Amino acid sequence: MSQASGSFVANGKENDKASEASERAEATNTLTATGAAGSSDSAATRTRAQVTPFKRVRDDGGAAAMELDPAFDSAAGEAAGSAAGVAPSQDGAQGLEAAQHGELGRAAAVDTEQRHEQQAAGGAEQQPQPQVAMEEEQPPPPQQQADLEAQAAAEAAAAAQAAAEAEAAAAAQQAAVLAGNMPFGQFAGRPLTHVPVSYVSWMCQQEGIFVNPPVGEALRQRMLDLNLIQPAPPGAAAPVTGRAYLSQFQPVWRVAPATPEDQQAAQAAVMAFGMHAGLRVRHIPANYIRWMCDVAPGFWNLDQPYKRTLLRQLEVLGRVEWTAGGQVVLAAGELAALQAANVGQLWQDMDDEDWDNNHMGLVVGGAGGPLQLADEDGVNDEGDGEEGDGDEEEEM
Repeated sequence: MSQASGSFVANGKENDKASEASERAEATNTLTATGAAGSSDSAATRTRAQVTPFKRVRDDGGAAAMELDPAFDSAAGEAAGSAAGVAPSQDGAQGLEAAQHGELGRAAAVDTEQRHEQQAAGGAEQQPQPQVAMEEEQPPPPQQQADLEAQAAAEAAAAAQAAAEAEAAAAAQQAAVLAGNMPFGQFAGRPLTHVPVSYVSWMCQQEGIFVNPPVGEALRQRMLDLNLIQPAPPGAAAPVTGRAYLSQFQPVWRVAPATPEDQQAAQAAVMAFGMHAGLRVRHIPANYIRWMCDVAPGFWNLDQPYKRTLLRQLEVLGRVEWTAGGQVVLAAGELAALQAANVGQLWQDMDDEDWDNNHMGLVVGGAGGPLQLADEDGVNDEGDGEEGDGDEEEEM
């Protein structure tokens, strides 16, 4: 081979390398341009220069020689170039779209992983505590079950009996009021007109007694009809004790008629205190009763049970009576007996206990009773000496 031929071969190798590099660069540029502008734009803007006119020819594994492509600048070449330009453009668009999908997939995977981590962290904080299995309650043994049922039946029967008794008691109280009798308390069953006024006074001091069921209102109306109570003015209170009439009613002060039992008890009653202790009440001197009513301040304190008892005995015996204002006074018959004994002037001169204790021991007997001598000195009229009388309040 001549020198010119060798030079041509060397130049062909260099041109072959340069052509390959140029083709790779052009292919890269073409993919980039077609990916950005789209397949339609790349087909319109692709030039003929981007389609190589050379075709590599190799000789049995030897060096390649570059020859001009016969299809260059022909219709077939144009079609081949156009096809070669479109294919890379489509491949580039698909590659960009795949890349975008890949980025979205990776972002979604990151979000999913973060969400799983947050749920795992929250689940660790809100992990429900394991529930302890509850032991199934076992039924009691047959005998114990029978005992429980018997106890429940007994309690139900007792409750039913109590309710029946309460209903019967309410019905009995209502019937008593309709019959004009006292429905409850110390004088239950007694005619209302025969209830001592001291007890009526106590009733009037109880709040709600004339409104509370089952008989409050009916009892109030019945006692008003019988002239046993009357409306109390504002601030009204019982004499001596000063207890307010919380029921808003006060008693009509009078001596209640005696029952046969009252008569029998008064005739047999004995003075329980004072200088005449042990003497029958019907024989107590009138001047002593006068002292209790007119001179001794606060003597008739009806909060004291034994004073109420003595007062009722003197009422039944006709030895005391009431004023309209609620004051206990010596009865008219007792005053007449004192005058018959010619002790009028001496009576006027007496003060407090002096009559009984310091004047010749003379005492005036009760109505129709004899004169008697006092046999005790140094004991006051309530018989309590220096140690007090031991008065105690008692509910009625």
